[in-house]
Amino acid sequence: MVLHPTPPHASGWNFPWLADPFKADNSGGSRWKKIKGLGNTRCGGKVVLVRNQSLQDGLELPATFVVKQVQKAQLQGLDAQRWQERVRSALALSANHRELPHVVTYYGAWQDDVFVYVAMAHCAEGELFVAATCGNLYQTDEARRDVAKQMLTAVGSLHSHGLTHPDLRLHHFLLSSSRVKVVGLMPTGMLPGPSAVAGFTNGAVAAKQHDVFQLGAALFTIFSGGIRPPLSIQPPPPGAQVESAKDFLSRLMHPDHHLRSSIACALAHPWLRGCTPLPTVLSCKRRSPAGFELNEHALIASADCEYPATESAKFESRVESAL
Repeated sequence: MVLHPTPPHASGWNFPWLADPFKADNSGGSRWKKIKGLGNTRCGGKVVLVRNQSLQDGLELPATFVVKQVQKAQLQGLDAQRWQERVRSALALSANHRELPHVVTYYGAWQDDVFVYVAMAHCAEGELFVAATCGNLYQTDEARRDVAKQMLTAVGSLHSHGLTHPDLRLHHFLLSSSRVKVVGLMPTGMLPGPSAVAGFTNGAVAAKQHDVFQLGAALFTIFSGGIRPPLSIQPPPPGAQVESAKDFLSRLMHPDHHLRSSIACALAHPWLRGCTPLPTVLSCKRRSPAGFELNEHALIASADCEYPATESAKFESRVESAL
């Protein structure tokens, strides 16, 4: 496969040039062959499973992979710039940190006159949302702990590389050989919106704390079998007692960002560590994220976490009954 420099008429799109890889050449074959459609992107593109029919073209592509085929006309101006920045961040992370086990690998991105093609690894078991709401996979504490650890570790590894996520709803978590992988990245500082980060003065901290809240909401959906979480969680009356699992979720979704858990503190929570009772101590502190490493145990080691016997946040009555 010959990649040409970006033509002048493609100004504004900074990806290598590649003539339509699905179009048949003179021999009647195509570089890539569509196996099946997997869905649509939020910007109007298509997601397809592809067979690579040009294994000797010099690109590091496996025999099968997934392509996001996005029409340029669907993205204009600032949206196009931000989308390209997200793709470049994902490609850079994959190129520089191929050892990250919980992040979907991106292989490359190319363009022709009409489309941008983004190639990424195929996660055969699909979206975590489907498995959580239709597959009945997370009905026990053991299964819930496992998926929570994987999701927290995935997002913690992104934070350790200066990345946050635009949307941590369950459809951006995929499953491959029962391993949770996160897909769809963006640089720290490009925040989802002012309503999500009210009260913060530091953009990077705001984005990370927004990630934590979204993780709590995603885990609530898994634990409840598909019920959406409430928009707010009220603090409990003084001395209120709750179960350890509810304390774990409520800390992730606490409306006060000062009391919300960090990723490292959440990974050290007694429920997630398999301890039913909460120790009688007083606070949960956060150290600098500069100490974060790439695995669960090192993430925990970067935190100074203490948990009280009485929780700091409690679900509203409808939340408690849902769980």
